[in-house]
Parts: sequence; structure tokens; C-alpha cells
Amino acid sequence: MTGTLRGRVALATAALVAVAVLATGTILSEGFAATERADLDGRLADRAAEAADLADRGHGRMAEGRPGGAVGRLGRLVDGEPELLRVLEDGEVVHEAGSALGAGLPTPEEPGLADLTDAQGQPWRSYVARDDGRAVQVAAPLALLEDRLSTLRWRTLLVGALAVALAGGAAWALSGLALAPLARLRDTAGQVAETGDLSERVGAEAGEPAEVRAVGEAFDAMLARLEQARAATGEALDSARRFAADAGHELRTPLTSLGANLDALARNPDLADEPRAEALAAAGAEQRRLVGLLDALQALARADATAASDDVDLAEVTDAAVAAAADRQPATAFGLEGAEHAPVRGSADGLRIAVDNLLANAALHGGARVAVGLDVEPGWVTLDVDDDGPGIAPAERERVLERFARGRDAVGEGSGLGLAIVTAIARAHGGSLAIDEAPLGGARVRLRLPTASGGREAGPQPGVGSQRP
Repeated sequence: MTGTLRGRVALATAALVAVAVLATGTILSEGFAATERADLDGRLADRAAEAADLADRGHGRMAEGRPGGAVGRLGRLVDGEPELLRVLEDGEVVHEAGSALGAGLPTPEEPGLADLTDAQGQPWRSYVARDDGRAVQVAAPLALLEDRLSTLRWRTLLVGALAVALAGGAAWALSGLALAPLARLRDTAGQVAETGDLSERVGAEAGEPAEVRAVGEAFDAMLARLEQARAATGEALDSARRFAADAGHELRTPLTSLGANLDALARNPDLADEPRAEALAAAGAEQRRLVGLLDALQALARADATAASDDVDLAEVTDAAVAAAADRQPATAFGLEGAEHAPVRGSADGLRIAVDNLLANAALHGGARVAVGLDVEPGWVTLDVDDDGPGIAPAERERVLERFARGRDAVGEGSGLGLAIVTAIARAHGGSLAIDEAPLGGARVRLRLPTASGGREAGPQPGVGSQRP
């Protein structure tokens, strides 16, 4: 029972009620005992005073041993009562009346109230009124008072035990009602553990305590995070499987070709110079293709692991990337227009890889011009990279963003990973990548990223046609 919260509440309630009943019963019984003793003391004192008055009036008769008159009324004072009345002259009993004659009660030495014990060891309460050499004693046994006190204590204990039982039972029943929402939470948790379905929710019902609703909301939030984590893990595993399959497929062709060329050279040591040179050139081209493909695969792996963590000015990243691209490909004219500052939250290295790939893709598949535009609007930063090439057909614009995918009219060599890398980086930063038609006639690749919270406002934008170095 004590292993459950319900049992502990019931037990604690019963214990609290038991303590309260015990304290109340003790106070009541002690109060009753004090009241009863005070009443007894008052009654003994009143009878002793009345008996002393009667003894004064019947003094002569008592001395002569002739009861009657006032002396007779002394006996009637204690008729029907389990009490003892004595009249003493100079310490000697001259008259004694009452139903407790022969109890062997000792003679008191001092006037007033006293506790005495008779010959049988029973307790008595005594009051003595003294006048010169005469004394009047009235005494009553305390056994009746003790019996009444004992009866009161037993009744108090009985009522207390009943109250404890009722309180414990009521606490058990009421705590069951109060804990019913927690039972629903337990059942939901058990169902999730049994089925593994993280889409289950506890929810909140009308009339539930605020604390229970808070626990349910926290549990639902935890399930939601676990569901998201499972979905993200599943996506990562699927992505890893696709990556491994695609990488194996793409590496097979150049490795097979390279192996064939090396095998031909090994089997024909006397091969003429011209065929040997052609085989070596083909092997070198396949080797360079493999290196390029491996570099792209590494970049894609880094893009998948990109995490948004720092405040980055995309304008500075783009400026540096455009300058580097112009140095690498002097035959292509690169132009940059737009915002002076474009604050985003992310990885500076990852964003640099994304911009480099967009510029390289535009230079590879475009013509002689690449125009870069950077725009900042509330909540978003937009980077447009335009080329003057043949463009990409609308039906292929979604497909070429996938891994190892190239357009049907694509020119030049490529692994089909450049835009896939940028797409992965954009998603890791909470953004997107899309393809449209450029004003130059070729393709426009647009990268959109959320602005950094609390980042710098966009600076002044140069007019259309201006170019930053």
C-alpha cells in the first residue's frame, strides 16, 4: 500500500487524523478529569460545612451517645451515596455514618482536601472541616470517578479509531479521483513504450488540476521532441544510405576505366608510344575525375553536418567568394550588387562552400558573365547568382538539386554534386535553394536564409548596375 502515491496519501491522512484525535482526546479526558475532581471537591466541602453545623447543634447528644435531631440528620447527608462522614473530638471518632463504614480509612491530620488510601488500597478523596477541637470529615472513593474517566477514554479511543478508518478510506477514495489524470498519463506512457508510437499525446481535459496539466504538457513536449529526433535520425540514415549507394555508383565508372587503362598498359609492355601516351592520358583524366569526385563527396558530407551556431555577415562571405572566383576564372566577369550587410546565423565555412559552389556552377554552365545580387528584407536574406548560359529547363529545376543529377543540356565536366551541396547547406541553416530564369538569359539560382535575430540592419544598397570590387 505504501508503495503507491495513493496509499501514501491515505496513510498520511490517517496518521494526521490519529494524532489530532489523540491530542483532542487527551485534552478532553484531562479536562473532564479536572472538572470531575473539582465538582467532587466542591461537593465534599459543602457537605463537610453542613455536617459541621449539624454537629455543633447535636454536640451534647453525640457526647452522650444519643443520636437524634440534628445528629440524625448527619447520617442522612450521605444516605444513598458511597461516602463516609465522621465527626471527631480531639482526634477520636464520636460519630460515623455512610455506606462505606468499615473501609479502614485513616484519620486526617490537617484540615482541607487530601488524597487517602483505605485498608484495601483503594484511593479516596477527603475533606476535613475543623473547629477548635472538633473536626468533621467527609470522604468519597475515587473508584467511581476513575471508572467514568476510563469509560470516557475508551469511548474516545473507539471514536478516534473510527475517525481514523473513515479518514483513511476517504483519503484513499478521493486521492484515487485526484490521481486519475496521472493514471491516464501512465497509460499513455505505457502505450508508447509498448508500441513505440511517439505520435501519442496525453492532452489535457477540462477540470484537471493545473499541476497535472503541466506534467501532461511537459510529457507531450518530450514526445514531440523525441518524434522529431527519430524523424531526423531516420532522414539522416536514409541520406547516408543514398549517399553510399550514389557514391558507389559514381565511383564505379572512373575506377573501372582507370583499371582498364592500367591493365592494358600492364599487359602490353611493348605498346607503341602514341597508344601508351593516350592510355596514360586517359588514366590521368580518370584519376583527376576521381579526386574531384572525392572532394565533392567530402564537401557534401561537411554540408550535411553543417550546424548554425555563429553570427555571420553573408555580405562579407559573398564579397570574398566573388573575389576568389574572379582570380580563379579570369575569363568570366563577376559582378556583385546589393546590401552592404546581411546578418545570418550559421557556419561561416559552410556558407563559404555554398557561395563558392554557386559561383563555380554559374561559371561552368554559363557564358562570360555571372551577376551576384544580395538583398535583405524583414526576416530573410536572398542571394541570387545569375549566368548568361543556356539555362535550365523548368521540368529539370527540381531534379538538378538532387545528388549526382545534371541537366540534359549541361556543358563541361561535373559530378552533379555542386547544387546538392548548396541545398544541404541551405536546409541546415533553415533556408532553401531554388532555380529560376535569369535576366541575363541563363539560370538564376536563389539562396534564401533567415536573418540572424538581433543582427545588424541592412546597410545602404548601391543602385542597380553598381559593382563592388
